[in-house]
Amino acid sequence: MDANASVILSEHLKARGLSVTNDDDSIVSVTNPLNPYLVEAVGTAGGHYVTGWGYELGATGDEAGTAQRLAFLLGIPNGSRPDAAPTCAGKAAAVQQPREREFLTHPASVAQARAFVTAAMSAWRLSGRHDDVRLCVSELSTNAVRHADPAALSFVVRVALDDARVRVEVRDQATGLPDLRQPEADAVDGRGLFLLEAIADDWGVTHGGPDEKAVWAEFKVSLATDRER
Repeated sequence: MDANASVILSEHLKARGLSVTNDDDSIVSVTNPLNPYLVEAVGTAGGHYVTGWGYELGATGDEAGTAQRLAFLLGIPNGSRPDAAPTCAGKAAAVQQPREREFLTHPASVAQARAFVTAAMSAWRLSGRHDDVRLCVSELSTNAVRHADPAALSFVVRVALDDARVRVEVRDQATGLPDLRQPEADAVDGRGLFLLEAIADDWGVTHGGPDEKAVWAEFKVSLATDRER
């Protein structure tokens, strides 16, 4: 990686709240400081910035866009800093509002989507169903990564609380409808919607356009007691 490009990219990454280490002249190591397990190595190949997984983040020369995509990949929304504490008013408003975040269509995004929904449920002080919700978010996010339009760069996860029900929605760009089927005993995939049917209190599919669908699931929950908090 060109030394000057490395400096520019590092500054854009730091501005988005990411921790950056220049390992050598060709590799930049980037970490989410709130979760040190979310780390990615970034280098260059064929005129593009690429991750250690071989995922293209953007063309060389587009350091701002590359930093934005990597911030999504590592679980930090565009333009936010993890060390910027929200005001009390901001926290109150966040509890009342549904939460939505965009994730890159990358395998690492599955764990990030699961953590995002778990954080929302914890902030709302909900009791029970955390494991069920996490499992379904994992399955739906995995489907979004595997089966969306090959040109799609991202998918969206939305979580809302209404009348003691948590509703989780995963929206992606795909023309086909999900297929609920009984998987074979030795099958390595095909279990996502089967698990959703078994675990969620309700679920379904909605369309936001000709090339966009959302699979949603609802779970009955309750407020945590003081002891559970």
